[in-house]
Amino acid sequence: MAGLPVYLDFDEDTLARIGHRLKLPTDKVWDSLARSVIGVLSLHTRYSDIFGLTLQRTREWLRRWQQTRRDERMDLPAPPVLTLLAVFSMAAERMGSDVTMAASNYFGPLSQLLRLEDPQQKERLATQYRQHVELFWNVLGLWLTGLDGMLGLPSAVALSHRYVGLSMSQALVREHDRGKLPRFFATYGLDPGREVTPREIEPYLDDWMKRTPPPISRNLATLWARQPAARERIASVVALELQTWDGNDRDAAPRSQAAGARGGEARLVALIRSNLFGRKVEFSLVVKLPGHDEPRHLQIASAVGDQQPVLDFMPGVNGWHRLHRPADLAQTSILDGVLRLTDIDGGAPVVRRPRQVLPMRKDEALGQFLEVERLQLAEDGIVFAFDGLADEVDAVLAQVARPGYRRVPGGQEGVPPNWTLFADVQVLGLLSPEARAKLRDDLNVLQPSVSSQLTLAGGMKLPGRMRKYAAQAPPELRAVAVGADHIKLEIIRKDTGALGALDDATPIVLDQVIAACESDGAALVFPLADMDLAEGDYEALLFVNRTKDATQRLPFFLRSGDYVDLALWARATRLAYLPGTQHGRGVLSADAYAEESAAVVDGVVVIGGDAAPRRPVPQVLWWTEPRPPAGAALPATTLAAPDPSSCLVTRAHYWDLPYAGGKALAVEGTCRRCGLVKRFPNTPWAAEAQKKARDKLESRYHVDVHQVAPVQPDKLTWDIGLDALMHAGGGGYSSFERTALQIEGSLLFVHVFARTLESLGHVQIRRDPRSLEPLDWEIAPSALAELVDGSYLLVGYWPAGYVNTVEDWIAGTPGRLNVQPDPEGPSRRVLRGLTADQVHALAAELEVTVAARPAAAILGAAPGLSEVLAALPRVSMPGARSVQQFHLGSAAWVTQPRPDEPGAYALESFGRTYVFRDAEDVAAGTARIGAANLVKHIAALQAGRPLLAYRAAERALDVPLGADLPGLYGRAAVLCVGRPPRGLGPLRVLRYHGVPAEIAEMLTARLTS
Repeated sequence: MAGLPVYLDFDEDTLARIGHRLKLPTDKVWDSLARSVIGVLSLHTRYSDIFGLTLQRTREWLRRWQQTRRDERMDLPAPPVLTLLAVFSMAAERMGSDVTMAASNYFGPLSQLLRLEDPQQKERLATQYRQHVELFWNVLGLWLTGLDGMLGLPSAVALSHRYVGLSMSQALVREHDRGKLPRFFATYGLDPGREVTPREIEPYLDDWMKRTPPPISRNLATLWARQPAARERIASVVALELQTWDGNDRDAAPRSQAAGARGGEARLVALIRSNLFGRKVEFSLVVKLPGHDEPRHLQIASAVGDQQPVLDFMPGVNGWHRLHRPADLAQTSILDGVLRLTDIDGGAPVVRRPRQVLPMRKDEALGQFLEVERLQLAEDGIVFAFDGLADEVDAVLAQVARPGYRRVPGGQEGVPPNWTLFADVQVLGLLSPEARAKLRDDLNVLQPSVSSQLTLAGGMKLPGRMRKYAAQAPPELRAVAVGADHIKLEIIRKDTGALGALDDATPIVLDQVIAACESDGAALVFPLADMDLAEGDYEALLFVNRTKDATQRLPFFLRSGDYVDLALWARATRLAYLPGTQHGRGVLSADAYAEESAAVVDGVVVIGGDAAPRRPVPQVLWWTEPRPPAGAALPATTLAAPDPSSCLVTRAHYWDLPYAGGKALAVEGTCRRCGLVKRFPNTPWAAEAQKKARDKLESRYHVDVHQVAPVQPDKLTWDIGLDALMHAGGGGYSSFERTALQIEGSLLFVHVFARTLESLGHVQIRRDPRSLEPLDWEIAPSALAELVDGSYLLVGYWPAGYVNTVEDWIAGTPGRLNVQPDPEGPSRRVLRGLTADQVHALAAELEVTVAARPAAAILGAAPGLSEVLAALPRVSMPGARSVQQFHLGSAAWVTQPRPDEPGAYALESFGRTYVFRDAEDVAAGTARIGAANLVKHIAALQAGRPLLAYRAAERALDVPLGADLPGLYGRAAVLCVGRPPRGLGPLRVLRYHGVPAEIAEMLTARLTS
């Protein structure tokens, strides 16, 4: 249950396990639990608090919790409220089972469990329950979130009937029914992790539960049908499950097989790459294939021409498969071409048809914009409009979108011809009834299907299942409530930071309102960055039209590198580079580290190794020959144009409407040519009722989007990203990738981010032995790396708290800590002015390591490049649509008809694969897989000349652009002065600054041996 909501829901299996431990029959477990609770309650004393002993024990537990280090809290006992809360939940489950009580009576079953018969005692119980129940559930939530979800996440939620609703939320939807919810989410197009109010989810649930046969248990269906008061609480549980849903459906494969061929789906994803050179849109694909969680190979059956490239899709997040490498689809057809994918291993084809107006929402899990049916309120999105509709889209957005969106015509910023991009779109409003009546069907995708929304967007989202953000870059809180005259937002602190004194005379308070804002309108934007919130647990509450109960509650957490995720750190594999045992592979990839290797490079700390040999370095750039004539570039794959009768051409839709019977108020039609979805009334009177309800709602909607602050792009830096990695500690490479994509939306930037942090020694990355693709990562241990000028670079895990300790320690000494911001990397934090003894004394106090001359030590532990070549996987020569060979004299790729001679090659086959071939490979039809920079240096090795040049007067080491030093060789060069290499465009070189001659000679020796 780690990272998922947990419920005090005791099904038969759970009761049987408890009975086994207590040596009781299953039917006696509840009586035993109730008796244990009765034993600590003051039920028959008129003047004392019924829950007095539990409150005293809770106060003592909270004191221990506060005094215990976070990484030791797992050893503390559970809070003394669990059994009590279990009995509260059992009372909720028994509601309606006694015909002498109303089905909505909660305190009757609770009194029966606690064996109370005196009416005065029952009233006393009800009164004191209301006084304390929120505290007891908050303590449980504090315990679960304080352990970072290792034991699960809190699930008790109540919007109305706030006191009994908390306990009822545990008992209404049993585990069996919760297991059916992924199918519900998929059926109604509810995206994983989406924040939807219970009110908005109720109509979908109502439709779903009325299906024949019922998709859920009879008990839940009966409860839904007969007890309208329970609907909100059931919907609240479903909304919570949606927020933590990962997109997977365990029952999809059996259902798919039972139903015959149930096809998958393909969607476009997009990134807007932004850097010093401007912005550019990059497209790719994701597919969802029911029942498949392994790599899939799909062929583009709709490609124009004889070639039908095969795409390699790898399992991703939220049930999506994503491309192993970027797709080379022609920009001229990516949006208006028909994509038909067939599985080379068999299975139903997957088809994506073009649409005239294409909305895409920011998907936090994918880190990209994902094609969706329509944009919802307050979410970040982009919209592509086919020529002829751009002005109409712009006119709609001017009325409903937050100011600050951008219009980009085709041919600019990577936007395909004949299309217009609308970026930075946030829909906050609805059109007036008059405007909506004139709206073209295609533009309905700009009209949200929900009428109220409270969401968090922007900021730096941290890895993990919890809704966590970087305290340095918190999100923006956006609230919209259609038809509201007044809305109010409250921010509540919900952890021990809200606690005052824990003495016996002071009530325990675990939730404290710390901020509020309101608006006489229907939309409100609240930038949390303006509040300077500390790390902690928070909850946002939305109140509409001055109601007492919140319409929506949204918990969130602010964290930093000082406040690490204990669950992620515990699961992360301890990594280090192991050239002593892994030999050549240890230069390129970290591996699991058990502290038993002969030579280890752990961040910047080196264990073992010998003095590195030295050889003379070339003094001039020798790769300046003219580039040989290049062949024709391989054209991108063009998708088949849509049929002339397609709605993209005719702008007329062909609606497929299912038979709905006489009871359904509406049916959902789908255009068979483009997939556009539209709801149609099922009867004339339903149409009239729908129009009246919509007109009434929209006539009250009076938000003026121009009064909302314009869209402000997030300014996320390398330092914020590195701190986010410190918080996570390590894990699968997808979490690293999602962090990088938030800084700059580009897969190329992900590579630069990883390469830079790895060369500086901040992170260790393990790679696949065959493909060298990253698998997982870990933050490096804290260390002080000695630079060539005698100063010390802070490397690895150095959160703000550690840095502040250094500054406090050096106060009053000649030492100083220089922090130098870098737009192309993390800030360079260098400690200067201390003697070696003082540095070691500081390191001892902080329990960090001092790495003496790490550049030389790394090269002493690393083997020569020939051992790296020997460690590369040898495979059958891959096929390719296009072949380029690396020409050493010009340091450029040159198109060749065939890879039939030794050298480094780039093979183009819908994504690039880099290989090196020696004479033996050419004869045997094999090749060695490597990275682009690596195969270039191996080609130079085979030619007997290192691919570098040294300028002694400037202490500068140059390599060709795109040929940065691979692996540990690059780390050694960077750690001379602690700066990543910089590109020098006019010379077409990448320069490593401050490299002493001896290090340059050591590198030359390793690259030529």
